[in-house]
Amino acid sequence: MIERTVQLRYTPHPLRDATAWLIASPDPADWLQAIAACGAQTQIAVRLLMIPGERYSQTVGGAFLFLPENARGDLRPLQAAAKCVPYGKVGKRLFVPIEATFDPALSPEELQTILAADLTYVWHPAAGLIGFEADDVWQSADFLEAGLAVDRRWDRATAGTQLAPKLRSLAPSEPPGIEIVLQQGKGDIGSESEELGNRPPDADRPQPGLGHSIQWFGLKVLGAGLAGLSALGGALAAGAGSTAGGAAGGNRPGPQPSGSGGPSWLQRLESWMSERLAGLDQALLSEREKAIQKLMGLLDSDPDEGLKYALPLGGRAGRGIAPPGSRLSSNDVNFNMNRLGGGGGPGDAWNLDWETQQKLTARYRELANRELRLGRYRRAAYIFGELLNDISAAASALEQGEHWREAAVLYRERLKQPLAAARCYENGGLWTEACQLYEEIDEFEKAGDILTRLEQHEEAKAQYRKEVVKRRSRGELLAAARLLELKLDAVDEAVEELESAWPATSQAGPCLQEMIALLGRHARHDAAGTRLRKLRDETVPHPIRIKQIEIIAEASASYPDRRVQAQAADDTRVLASRMLKGGSVIDSSRVLDAVRKVAPEDRLLARDCTRFDEARNARAPLPTLKSSRLQRTAELIHQFQIPWKALRWKSAVSSANMIFAAGVFHGHLKLFRYGFDGNLAPQQFSPNRQSQFSDPEILLAVNGNHPDFVVIHPFGGPPIADAFEFPETNRIAYRTRAGSLPGMTGNLCGAAHSGQDLVWLLEFRNQSPTLIGVRTGGEIAVTETLDIDFHTVALPLNESRFVPMFANGRMVYIGAGERLCAYRQGVLQHKLELDQPIYQLAGTLPNTRSRVAVAMERGGVVFWDDAPDGKRERFSTQMSHPQIVFNRGGLLISASGRTGEVYSTHDTKLKLEAELEFSGNVVAVASDISPNRFSVLLESGEIQQFLVSG
Repeated sequence: MIERTVQLRYTPHPLRDATAWLIASPDPADWLQAIAACGAQTQIAVRLLMIPGERYSQTVGGAFLFLPENARGDLRPLQAAAKCVPYGKVGKRLFVPIEATFDPALSPEELQTILAADLTYVWHPAAGLIGFEADDVWQSADFLEAGLAVDRRWDRATAGTQLAPKLRSLAPSEPPGIEIVLQQGKGDIGSESEELGNRPPDADRPQPGLGHSIQWFGLKVLGAGLAGLSALGGALAAGAGSTAGGAAGGNRPGPQPSGSGGPSWLQRLESWMSERLAGLDQALLSEREKAIQKLMGLLDSDPDEGLKYALPLGGRAGRGIAPPGSRLSSNDVNFNMNRLGGGGGPGDAWNLDWETQQKLTARYRELANRELRLGRYRRAAYIFGELLNDISAAASALEQGEHWREAAVLYRERLKQPLAAARCYENGGLWTEACQLYEEIDEFEKAGDILTRLEQHEEAKAQYRKEVVKRRSRGELLAAARLLELKLDAVDEAVEELESAWPATSQAGPCLQEMIALLGRHARHDAAGTRLRKLRDETVPHPIRIKQIEIIAEASASYPDRRVQAQAADDTRVLASRMLKGGSVIDSSRVLDAVRKVAPEDRLLARDCTRFDEARNARAPLPTLKSSRLQRTAELIHQFQIPWKALRWKSAVSSANMIFAAGVFHGHLKLFRYGFDGNLAPQQFSPNRQSQFSDPEILLAVNGNHPDFVVIHPFGGPPIADAFEFPETNRIAYRTRAGSLPGMTGNLCGAAHSGQDLVWLLEFRNQSPTLIGVRTGGEIAVTETLDIDFHTVALPLNESRFVPMFANGRMVYIGAGERLCAYRQGVLQHKLELDQPIYQLAGTLPNTRSRVAVAMERGGVVFWDDAPDGKRERFSTQMSHPQIVFNRGGLLISASGRTGEVYSTHDTKLKLEAELEFSGNVVAVASDISPNRFSVLLESGEIQQFLVSG
């Protein structure tokens, strides 16, 4: 009997339904999070198997989730979870990936004879075929444990003095850099350099043929020698001729070619060799084309085998120059820092045409994404770093695979991102290196946290003190107070820090609220009562007084002492009555809401507050910009001026109840954050203080609902290295960080936030348009090389502007010249040719009916339901390069120069609802927190807010 080994082969299309899922993560928290996305019945019925990370490994690399026979449940929600690979069932006891087939083919009966009857089998691409007994099956409840119930409180205990005789830390005298890491992986490279000339060819490297190499080298050397000899003969002839002519007084002819004016024998020999070399080069190119086609086929049919022979596309140098060959050599498909640094054997450069490079690049990125999904991060890093020369993606893959030191070295030495490097050192337990790096980049709190883990408490306190000074210098008093209380146990200093913010700073409200909460946490109820009495008797401006009333009303419901609660309720009523009697309250509804909160069970009080508010607001007509031929109006309800006269405004975006505006001031970037009512001092951020720009376009991208992070990038400039945090203020209850995402480069062409946890970046990598999905935490989720002509995408770049982009969930729209391309997860879904270049894209928020608007040189077009090739209508046909946005109510606002138009888009119908004129030229339009409002940023720095009514 002939025995054959059964193997799995990859197929491009699913062969079976997904009935189980592999979660490629060793963290049980990820397993439980994925299970939590399923229904309660599924959470109870699901079973788990522990999968090793690699063959013969004892460490857990992931969990396999399936449902027993006849169990009720639905695992389909797992397809939306990260790091999940679908599996299907073959026979009764074997699970394999849905795209896998057997080689050789097996029938179900043959499988039953091979597999043991009492085991359940999972075939993992890396770990192989794994058998599980009944005792190996886990339930989700096995990973949960109830806490120990106690009837005592331990949150007021004070740690006593304890000696720690154990070793605190071990650290190298000098943290290893990229040179040391490369040296450690060098092996015997260069150890026999003197004998290099006598070294035989590598045994494991396929040779192009000895005869071919001899011919090629021999002819090259002989051709060079003949060319030199010919040049020398000509020079000698010329010299002899000039000498003889001078002596005889006439022109004596030099050496002439044989015959009557024909070429010499040297020239004929040189011409023959040139023809011979050209023939050899053409034959070599033909053989290389065949090898590339064979590689493409192998990558499609057997990716694992094809990767061993994959051709690097840039960035990797070798030791010298190898004889030109036509066969690809086999490589180790695991990432190796030594090869990335230029080690290895002699290099044979292959010149590929642009189309072939694009095909290889796209296929390599598909395989890299596959390796990420399977949890094989070193292989993914090999593809990114060594085949694609995408160092940023390689570092991210190594970080996801917890190869911390290598990821840190790449971040620090190659990408110049010390914060990401320090994060990798910290996560990998390399605390000494992480602490030193955090100190270098002024991240003192993180350095203090590491020193606390190392039980170096005095050094940690010194770092926390530095962080307090840094926060205080930035005006972040709330953050400074939290450090004093939680990290330094300096409660009195924290109270003083919070007290100093009232009432003249932008953080006065949040600091007052935190101070009352702090006094409650530490049972300082008498001090809290005294502070509330002082607040009732103080005189402060009306805007901050409203915030004061809201904070005191909140204390009446949440403070942990009934006596203080009663006092806060009485103070709320007194302060509210004083303000409402004065008659000058702009936002009376907020004051009345605070009064309702004092006694939420009193229905009569709530009714009286509503009646009072309706009667008061009936007397306040709003200015209007009304069109005579349209039924609806656009009312100017608020405007305020940003006090920066010499600043050139570039862009603006909105999120929640705030607007972010960016511009250039004397060559430096400025980012401002404002509340929509404008009643707060501007918060500004000046990134890249050492970099100057002439007058670049500025890209801004933010989640429209949760302003946790704002991506900011100047056209053609470097990434923003010094990320900044906007703290909470009296009017804005959000902390927002601004800067660049990890992995961003200076080749950024466009960006768009998906509205979820994903930011889509468009960059040129290896001269190819590449779409990169980056999670807000910095992890690269997917990379795809786009099938877009380079020159088409470069059209806006040649005009020094970003490529228009918009994202909604997993759909990404890109305006490439006159072409609109729609991608889902990096795969092209639609392509639409328009009659004008695209200048801007805008769309509706997630969880609403999808509508996308395209702004062009003249007017624009809008379409519905993610279908550019479906129904579409034009708008603003008389406007030049309009600025567009969809507000929360689905209204499309278009503005150009000093004019604007408002359209409704309901029921797949586009209708002009209102027209308006502005007091200056419009730079950007932004949505608003209300479904009937929008805002505009003018060139003068004025922000105007409008209400669409009627």
